[in-house]
Amino acid sequence: MLGDLDDRGHEDIKELGCMYFQKPFSFGEISAWLDEREKQMDLSQPLGMRRKEKRAEANEVMKCLVAGHDELVEGIVLNKSTLGLCLKIKYPVRDGQTIAVRSGLSPSCRVASVQWARAAGDGSYMTGLKYA
Repeated sequence: MLGDLDDRGHEDIKELGCMYFQKPFSFGEISAWLDEREKQMDLSQPLGMRRKEKRAEANEVMKCLVAGHDELVEGIVLNKSTLGLCLKIKYPVRDGQTIAVRSGLSPSCRVASVQWARAAGDGSYMTGLKYA
């Protein structure tokens, strides 16, 4: 969305392949543009996720200690990378909360922070963790 931009600025934006809306604009303009984009999408294909790093599929049990909760919680790691993991647990967590995780037989823990969390619908919670 743009306010006041000269012709060169408009050319730069077009060269980047971006769409812009000059102020003042109507929501009808945005709606029409979104409708056109939707026609270009192949909705039969699953949505892809772009990550900074590759994630390896996993199905391993992990023990963790959630900040503010005084007993170990068991979770299932769904995927992982060197930067973090996706964990399914039976304890509700919130964004920014700290969790100490321990995998396998290793006696050491790694500290991670909750990047996102949501209810999974079966009484458990999905959470994305980033190692500190």
